[in-house]
Amino acid sequence: MKSEYGKRNIYATSELVFAVVFLSPNKNKMQSTCRLGGKNPYFCERSEGIFDKWYSRLKGSIYILPKKDFVHLNKSVYVSEKKVHVLKEIKIRDTKEFLLNLEKQKKFRIIYYKDRKKIFPDDNDLIMTWIKDVPKWGVKATLKNIHKLQPKLERKFLKKLKEVNSKENAEKQHMKESKK
Repeated sequence: MKSEYGKRNIYATSELVFAVVFLSPNKNKMQSTCRLGGKNPYFCERSEGIFDKWYSRLKGSIYILPKKDFVHLNKSVYVSEKKVHVLKEIKIRDTKEFLLNLEKQKKFRIIYYKDRKKIFPDDNDLIMTWIKDVPKWGVKATLKNIHKLQPKLERKFLKKLKEVNSKENAEKQHMKESKK
């Protein structure tokens, strides 16, 4: 995988659950929320049926690699700029079944759409994530994605965006006035 600096890198993790969740090419924070590094890892559906859609019958491999070839990047992520020797391959025939098995072993938790409100009662975390995306993608592109993937939250996003912008404008005005 090419890094943001144009170099080819190999990314790795020390946690099996983290690696398995990332077997799916679908990683959209509008449709799921994950906590993968550390204790109590989980996958939370933010769109109904997304767990099954992304992981059912998905085949993949997890490679065990020598730690000595990697530099610790952050949390559970490691990176290497050179080729590494594969020590072992774990073949996964059905990623969904593999994750369900990890859940049975209490190593992972799947929070289905119908249960998500117990963890995320008001979706404010999702709204704030989108607001943080606005400078990068723009309001129009962010709204287009929300409309496509989470239309029920479109009004709530616009209301919160207006509040945040009003607060930022008030702070800027205050800074201008205090400089006088």
